[in-house]
Amino acid sequence: MNELIFSAPGRVELGGNHTDHQRGCVLAAAIDRTTALRYMGAAGWTPDTATAALLSGSFPGAMTR
Repeated sequence: MNELIFSAPGRVELGGNHTDHQRGCVLAAAIDRTTALRYMGAAGWTPDTATAALLSGSFPGAMTR
């Protein structure tokens, strides 16, 4: 089984949300939250048989597709 883990630090935009697309000013800050993705691929999987489960440390249970 293959396993890959990706993560991205949390970020908030205190001002200028979406103005950076037009070269505007943005006041952004890092926060103590992280978004993480863990990929576990079984041998012989196909897109038709793949399953994704979304888990949260803040909410119980999982969403599965």
